[in-house]
Parts: sequence; structure tokens; C-alpha cells
Amino acid sequence: MSRADYPTDDQWSSIEPPVPFPDGLRGVPGRGACGPVSFTDGSFFDDRLMSRAGQDFRRHSGRGNGPEERRHPHEEVAMTFAIIISVVLIAGSIGYIAYLFIRDHRIRSQGRDIRALVEDVRHISTNDSGAVTIRYRLSWRENGETKHLEGEETIPGFYSPNVQKGCEVNIRYLDDHHILFVFDQ
Repeated sequence: MSRADYPTDDQWSSIEPPVPFPDGLRGVPGRGACGPVSFTDGSFFDDRLMSRAGQDFRRHSGRGNGPEERRHPHEEVAMTFAIIISVVLIAGSIGYIAYLFIRDHRIRSQGRDIRALVEDVRHISTNDSGAVTIRYRLSWRENGETKHLEGEETIPGFYSPNVQKGCEVNIRYLDDHHILFVFDQ
């Protein structure tokens, strides 16, 4: 179909759509609107309706140009809130990683080496890298009495056979809440 087959602007005003339009929606030549276009299934399309909808969308979304098309104040509050939440989450993640490094350094520098007997061990989970989370109960003799310790730790999967019931393991002990399994010596 060539451009010559399409109606001209003067012909648009004489074309009747298959479904009558409400008042004010008829194609008006010279205003930049093509007017209604009918399809073979009896439906029609008026690009002026789309352009009006687009103008409403731009006006309400803050994506248009001009002083009357500014962002709504609630959008700025929501954006500020989203930025604050993002900063808090990132700072919290970095802080937690720093806490873990500081804790491990404190155990390594201030803790003492102990050889403990594994009384009980249970496999809790395994992650994608092969590390194993275990729940354990350890015991060792100290100052003439037996000390017991229970906890949960994630250890490399390569060393998990070393932590079995009845085996002895090396730990770095600071207190009951701060221990570190030592596998490489």
C-alpha cells in the first residue's frame, strides 16, 4: 500500500467510524491528529486518544517537560526513603563483615590452643561452596575438671571428616562464645 492510498486531511472529516464516537472525539483536520482508523474486525483506533493518555501519563509520572508536569512530592519522599534503606543495608553488611574479621583476629591473638574431644556432632546444612554447618559438643580437661562446650560452626567441607564423634580437634578458645577450629598447622 502506498502513501497515495491513504486519505488526505480533508477526507478524514468525511469518514465515519464503524462505531460512533462521543462528542468531541471526531478527527479534526489541521490539528495534527490522524483521526479514527477502522480495522477489519470492526474495532477502531484513534491516535488522539493515545496522545491524550500519553500526556496524562507524562503529567502524573513526572516524565514530561514544562512547569505543570513536575513530580509529585510523595515520589520524592519515596525515592529518599529508598536511598536511605539502601545505604543502611549496605553499611550494615559491611559492618557485619568487619565484625567477623575483628572477632576472628581477637580469637587468634588472645585465645589459647586447646585439644578437645568431639563428644557429639550433627550435620546441619551444606552451602554451595561445600562448607558444612555442624552442631557440636566438645570436652577437655582443664585444671583437674572436665569442661564442656556446645555450639554451631561452619567449617570447610574438606575438613569435615576431622570433626567426627570420638576424634580430637584443635581449637582456639577465648571464651564459651568465641572459639575457632584450627585445622591447618
